[in-house]
Amino acid sequence: TTVWNADTSADGGDQFIRVVGDSSIGTINAGTGIFRHTSTGQIIDGNDSVSGERNGGTVNIIAGGAVLQGGAGVGDAANFLETRLSGAGNNAGQIEAAGGAGGIFVENVNSNGGGLEVGGIGDLANGAEADGNIVFHSNSPLTVNSDIISGADILLTALGNTVADDITVNATVDAQNGGKADLYAGHDIILGATGEVKTTGTGTGAVNLVAGENFTDGLVDGDGAADGSITMADGSLVDSNGAVTLSAREDVALSQVISDSTVNVTASTGSITDNTAAEDANIEGTVVTLTAKEGIGTHIAGADIDLNVDSLNAHVTGVGSLHVQESDDINLLDLDTFDGSINVVAGGAVTATDVESTFNKNDNDISITGTSIALVDVNAGTQGDVVLTATAGSITDGGAVSVIADDLTMTATDSVGATGLDYIDTQVQNIEGSAGTGVFRINNTGALTVGGVEGGSAVTGVTSAGGEILIGASSPLTIDEDVTHSGTGRVTLISNGSSASDNLTINANIEHTGTGLVDLIAGNDIRLSSGSQISTVSGNIGLAAGANAGVGGIRDLDGNANGSIKLADGSLVTTDSGSLTLNARKDVQLSEVSTVSGDATILAESGSITDNSLNDASANLTAVTASLTAGTNIGTSGVADVDINVDSFSVAVTNAGSIVIQEANSATATNVVNANGSIDLRAGGALTATNIVSTTDSNSN
Repeated sequence: TTVWNADTSADGGDQFIRVVGDSSIGTINAGTGIFRHTSTGQIIDGNDSVSGERNGGTVNIIAGGAVLQGGAGVGDAANFLETRLSGAGNNAGQIEAAGGAGGIFVENVNSNGGGLEVGGIGDLANGAEADGNIVFHSNSPLTVNSDIISGADILLTALGNTVADDITVNATVDAQNGGKADLYAGHDIILGATGEVKTTGTGTGAVNLVAGENFTDGLVDGDGAADGSITMADGSLVDSNGAVTLSAREDVALSQVISDSTVNVTASTGSITDNTAAEDANIEGTVVTLTAKEGIGTHIAGADIDLNVDSLNAHVTGVGSLHVQESDDINLLDLDTFDGSINVVAGGAVTATDVESTFNKNDNDISITGTSIALVDVNAGTQGDVVLTATAGSITDGGAVSVIADDLTMTATDSVGATGLDYIDTQVQNIEGSAGTGVFRINNTGALTVGGVEGGSAVTGVTSAGGEILIGASSPLTIDEDVTHSGTGRVTLISNGSSASDNLTINANIEHTGTGLVDLIAGNDIRLSSGSQISTVSGNIGLAAGANAGVGGIRDLDGNANGSIKLADGSLVTTDSGSLTLNARKDVQLSEVSTVSGDATILAESGSITDNSLNDASANLTAVTASLTAGTNIGTSGVADVDINVDSFSVAVTNAGSIVIQEANSATATNVVNANGSIDLRAGGALTATNIVSTTDSNSN
């Protein structure tokens, strides 16, 4: 049956045609009235074989609205029905359609700016429904106010590149049985609070929303409006059992996106933002990729991008920051900002595979929080700061240099690093941090200072209540804030190397209130400033200067030949019951070194042991038993003698030099040997001397 030139436009009257079998439509003009057409077969474009008026096709239906029901289809993929639906007062023309297995293929040509509305007439339960594909091209805009349901693919377009060329979805767009849902708008795609775009049923149909795309040429090539954006109102939903892509030439404002597969969100020249009031996930998926020029989320409370994903790639290509929050475990596969900070908070474990703020700038910091953090590569440059927080586990290492930054703060309820060679490899200037029940172990490339972290760090210095504290630097290493330990592990501080700059400088306190020992090792000098203190309760204390230890902490004196221990006046090395060992390749300058019930050994291999204290009334060395060995002098005459308070002591000078020792009380001197020099031993009480020898025969010895 063919219908030609039915024209009721003069009085705006409605038209109704019912056909058994296929129906071939020529030209229908109902003015602003409603054209209703029902066919048991297919409703066919009967006036030309060209699909779309933009390609030279002739309009089939002119009306204010149309209700088209084709049992075998409405139009077809090779030849769309062309409509010009325009309501009275320049309102959008309305359409409702049912297409069966043949699908629905309609292109609307807009003559008044009102565009096309799917639904609104009320004849059909849904705005459009078919077992086959459903395609609506609108010149433009396109508004979906009633559900569109397809057993196959859905394609909705708002053609053009002006501000009017929007797609607005206020109902459900549902592609079922493995079908995909594609929406292309020359300007914006807007999902109202009740808007949903989804794929359901069996299969893995994808959802693609592209704003700023003029699909007139049938190509996805970004030729729409430059400010084309995707806006999802709070409550709207994109839900797919396949992949999801949201791409806008400008901004993307997210409500909720759910996928059983990958999700890609792109805001080419703008931002990706959270448009919801609640902190539910904006995106659920497997591998998610977010790309924006001006930022992803913000630092404002509730304005980060909330995720429930397995892995994340995120890129800010211009000036802007990155703020995301994950509900569970997450692998940060590739996160980077061109010029901005990065903030990641997770409710589970975080694997930081590749996280980088690429522009070297003081404000371009990185903050990662998770129950545990596995580090591979985190890079904030030499000016940005890094803050790592493990709220219920450990921070562990998996890269050659896991963290590059200016300032680094690491806090874990368990460990920072692990035993053996599994310390955290860093390249930072300043560090602060704490470990709860486990170890705190780092190895830094370059000079390192404990303390000095900018921005009000939540911790001061480095603390642990569990295993070992190991801080190694290559080099030097400076302690400007306290290093404290209250557990059973040891404290080891190492300045690696053998050059004159490989010093370990202590300007704060090293305090062990538990049962572990303290080891300080430097490739060159160990320097304690006035007022600084090294203390333990029962653990031994060892200082080795001129020892190129490596991170393993070997204390052989194979570092710089001038490596010395320099304890400034007013500094203190003390233990209640542990032993003391001070070894230097050259000199040992003593202020006050004390063990209440332990022994002390002091070695100045090629140099002297000297009194560096201005208070001659205080002992330089207090111990039960002491052994002092020097290459040259051990004390000199007058107030420069070495003052001791011990029960027994032995002394040796291996080359040429003097021995001048003042004992505060009674003591026993055994094996006092000077290879070539004088010996002067004095005591405030009884002095028992055994084997006192100056081996070189000289009048001055």
